[in-house]
Amino acid sequence: MSRDLRIRDLMQKQFQTITEDATIRDAMEKLYGAKSSGSGEPALQSLIVMDADGKLNGIVTMYDILEGIAPTYLKNAGGSQLAGITWEGLFEDSIQQAKSRAVSEIMTPRDEFHILAADDRVMKALELMVDEGATRLPVCEGDQVVGVVRIYELFQEVARELLNHEDEPE
Repeated sequence: MSRDLRIRDLMQKQFQTITEDATIRDAMEKLYGAKSSGSGEPALQSLIVMDADGKLNGIVTMYDILEGIAPTYLKNAGGSQLAGITWEGLFEDSIQQAKSRAVSEIMTPRDEFHILAADDRVMKALELMVDEGATRLPVCEGDQVVGVVRIYELFQEVARELLNHEDEPE
């Protein structure tokens, strides 16, 4: 990346939000069926969770939702030890119980991920995403979320540089 790329050059300025008191069902409605713009990357894989004052409170991802649906006793049992056990209706029961749970119960809270600034260099996002295994990070100016950097755009930029295709459109 020979150019002086900044987070503002790659961040997505349009992103979806949800409130912390919304239900898992509400989050699923926003994520389910979101169509891609043809880039190959799903249109929506996460939601920025806001508190009642409109401040960043966390992120909820598809993974968070799926993990939130799994019964607690299966998660606490060491995962795969009970993975082969199937009880009739377990899936449906888990879905029904999850419908009314709040997003705040399953989201990744703000203090568990890094926040980027629009002026940060792209290499900072690369370092954080690799170190944390993150696939997206919010971009804030003060308390306001102004964008989201996704691993997809970061990968595309690295690929353009590596393959010397700087002139190709995004």
